Amino acid sequence: VRVDQYRKHIQALCALSRFIDGDSDQGFVQRARALIGANVDLIVSILLAHRDEIRQADPEPALRFAVLNVSCSIEAYALDPQSIWHVEPAISLEDLTARLEHSFVAYLTAEPAARSI
Repeated sequence: VRVDQYRKHIQALCALSRFIDGDSDQGFVQRARALIGANVDLIVSILLAHRDEIRQADPEPALRFAVLNVSCSIEAYALDPQSIWHVEPAISLEDLTARLEHSFVAYLTAEPAARSI
């Protein structure tokens, strides 16, 4: 998991996030979110090269969930100093990164749980 881009461009990413969240031009907001979604799609399509290693029943949505879980966690940690990640017991960025890497791989390679819903 790489968080360098968040560290290098933290102010720009914060400003972009606030701008998207607060903009009243819904066309712009939809286009911005579509670009973000396209990045997720690209990452998922690249990682699908490893579909034989994924034990979840449907690898594509499993990868999408795993990518979003990691990226949203990193974004919350990096962009929001008031996020739950910074509450006691606070977690270091290095520890967060290691745990996210582990959870990403563990989720994708574990036997799927039976659905209870």
